[in-house]
Amino acid sequence: MWKPMGLSPSQAYVLLLAFSYTAIQPSSIANALLLEPAAVTRLIKRLEKKGLVCRTPYSNIAIVELTSKAYDLFDKLVECDRNFQEACSRLLGESETSSLVTRMNQATDNIILKMNI
Repeated sequence: MWKPMGLSPSQAYVLLLAFSYTAIQPSSIANALLLEPAAVTRLIKRLEKKGLVCRTPYSNIAIVELTSKAYDLFDKLVECDRNFQEACSRLLGESETSSLVTRMNQATDNIILKMNI
């Protein structure tokens, strides 16, 4: 789904998350996507090389902002995400996909509670 855009699924989800903010901290990305900070750093570096994000130091933290190139991809990213969800529904069925998403959300909530995020 993401390959035609030259993105990994993780890179695409970082971008989709970042579209919800003017700027976002790498730690917020890690918490929201349940990724290790080092993994987020690698993802951001790769997205910077593609010209899709820029990191700006602010006080003692880094802020990640989308570039105009990333904003140009927004509709395509949303379409790829929708295609992925539709493919899951076709393969698993609507009911099983919905059930799986519910179970995954519950598992994520439990992990967050146990990690005190």
